Amino acid sequence: MSICIVFIYLIFQNLPLPSFIVSLLSPKSFSLYNRLFESGSWMTISLNPLLTLKYIFSLILFFIIIIVTPHIIDTKIKLRSLWLTVIVIGFIHVIFGLIVYFFQITEIVFYKKIYYLNAVTGLFINRNNFSFFCVLMFINTIYFYNFSSKYFYFSKSKSLISFLMSDLFIIRLVLVLFAVAIILTKSRAGNLTFFIGLLMMLYMDLKTHKKWTFFSKTLLTVLIIDILFLSYYLGSEGLIERISVSTFEGEASRWEIFIYGFKKILEFPLFGYSMGNFSTLFRIELFQGGLFYDHVHNDFIEFIGELGLIGVLVFFLFFYFYRKQYLVIKKSQKIITDIQKLLLVTFVVILVHGFFDFGIHIPSNIILIGWILGMGLTPLSRSIKKN
Repeated sequence: MSICIVFIYLIFQNLPLPSFIVSLLSPKSFSLYNRLFESGSWMTISLNPLLTLKYIFSLILFFIIIIVTPHIIDTKIKLRSLWLTVIVIGFIHVIFGLIVYFFQITEIVFYKKIYYLNAVTGLFINRNNFSFFCVLMFINTIYFYNFSSKYFYFSKSKSLISFLMSDLFIIRLVLVLFAVAIILTKSRAGNLTFFIGLLMMLYMDLKTHKKWTFFSKTLLTVLIIDILFLSYYLGSEGLIERISVSTFEGEASRWEIFIYGFKKILEFPLFGYSMGNFSTLFRIELFQGGLFYDHVHNDFIEFIGELGLIGVLVFFLFFYFYRKQYLVIKKSQKIITDIQKLLLVTFVVILVHGFFDFGIHIPSNIILIGWILGMGLTPLSRSIKKN
């Protein structure tokens, strides 16, 4: 029901309405329409409905994954298979990004890299969004590793070749490559998010087991490698500069865009300017050549501006019912502990990265988060009986 309300609201933002109704519900939208187009008897709250449709399609996939995942996963073996499939897709993406970076490839058939030539970006345009994708994949992989080692037998390696072909070695290699990709994006938002995520996972594991496990040792190793690599690639001064808040190249700074985003919240208070339309506003009101900002570089400022107060309440309604369902399943002792931790860490990294960039406005990241939330509603016994 809450999902239906979300879509009804998003469709309402894009629905042609009599102009006098739009003037009452969203005076700023009405004013911009009259400024840009000939006065008509019908208009929408959304400044550009076609841009909004792209995000609506992403949200459709997001909700479908959340709904379908608990219905198709009824055993730990199925969970392991699907979870591994998600990780393999992310791994292939990272391998592609690393090959393009190290061999300085700028064009392959359908792919042409124009921006961030000195950083790993995968198939993404923006390195910050790719770094966030890699952080989510790293968290997925490390909890998949913990889950697999807990509920499934791993064959013991008797030789170097069998060890190199073993599941455990491959999973560790995948973790290392995800970490390297995050570092080589040279994204301060991504690396800060990764650093905080590592610290959080390390703290939770030490608190649970009261000792150094292989899991916590792995996290500590990755944490040290992360710091050393960043220092090597950026230097000590560069490392400090990347972590600290600084202005962008050009005439507009990130803080100026934040302030502009806040102003748009006040100008579109109830119904927002609709998803994807910050770029429309920027093009109309600020763009004069040079730097172009299609996002606020703060997910939360942008979401509030896009949805308005009513839209934010509608989405809170969905998350309220999601949490209610999650707690019911958790109370019945039917949520895998590693999935509980995965949900918690994912929530934290979304909060951290969201304050500095627009990672959850990217369709692939939205879908990946949908997969994680879907696992959170998957009831499976916690009893350990290894397969």
